[in-house]
Amino acid sequence: MQNMTKGTDNGYLYTKSVSDLGKCIFKSAYTTADKSVNGMATISIDGKEYCVGVGKTTTDTDKTDSEMNRVCTLTDLAMTGDGEYNLVVDLPIGQFKTQRDKFKKMIFSYNNYKVIFHNKLMNIKINNVLVVPQGVAALYSTSPKEGAYIVFDIGGLTIDVGYIESSWGTPTPRKTDTWYKGVVTLYPRIIETVNNKYGLTLEPNFAEHILTHGLYMLGEKQDVSFLQILMDSYLDDMFEDFKHNYPAKNVPIYLCGGGATILEPYFKRHFPQAELLSESQFANAIGCYYIGMQTFKHNPQILVGGR
Repeated sequence: MQNMTKGTDNGYLYTKSVSDLGKCIFKSAYTTADKSVNGMATISIDGKEYCVGVGKTTTDTDKTDSEMNRVCTLTDLAMTGDGEYNLVVDLPIGQFKTQRDKFKKMIFSYNNYKVIFHNKLMNIKINNVLVVPQGVAALYSTSPKEGAYIVFDIGGLTIDVGYIESSWGTPTPRKTDTWYKGVVTLYPRIIETVNNKYGLTLEPNFAEHILTHGLYMLGEKQDVSFLQILMDSYLDDMFEDFKHNYPAKNVPIYLCGGGATILEPYFKRHFPQAELLSESQFANAIGCYYIGMQTFKHNPQILVGGR
């Protein structure tokens, strides 16, 4: 059996992981009702079947006792294959101190499940679990940064911020906050505004496409600059809170997470020094992987990320 280090970022929208064999990403969703759905993967956990990558998502903020987290973690491991694993996983920075021990215990409990993946009985064992705070983990995905800086982790449900001081490549959080203002809470507002203006019936999940590629009707690109007001009002309260409690003008700011690319322009309007981390959606998973490599003294077969 292979012995492998794996960094996993179980996001509210997407599950991302990095291992010796490379990267993996799929939607953090599943259905148990319709087995005909062409999901990302079909998995049976103690006799209950799931089609993973399609269906329902979750807004349950507690990952430590989440069926979604169990299904996505075991699916991710099964996709990598049989073997023994050292896992590095992350939690929102605001939950890290209070929930890391519970989360670690829960991950170890996944060893007790019978897992059948695409009709194959899997032989998977989790030997070690290390829990790290989101955002801080992402900093390990790039070159070590010395001094003081701020990192925003913009996810599906949450936006985490950490004021970090780093010495000799070891980041130490000095102040942290979590706001439940991730992109999934923004998307319904965007779609409601677009639908009302153009008489459409688009679903909330189309908002990401509009923000990244624009809105087309009958082959013509539409002006969506009116969304600027909505975006500003959505982030204003968070920005004001941040400005009053962090040295926003005096230190570098780094952005990571799946929503970072979408919200980067709005951050830079308020904080011109804000910088998008390389591979921002995978930054936490890559960082978790490198932390695992340092902790478990395991040499990778390939090198990923920016280190």
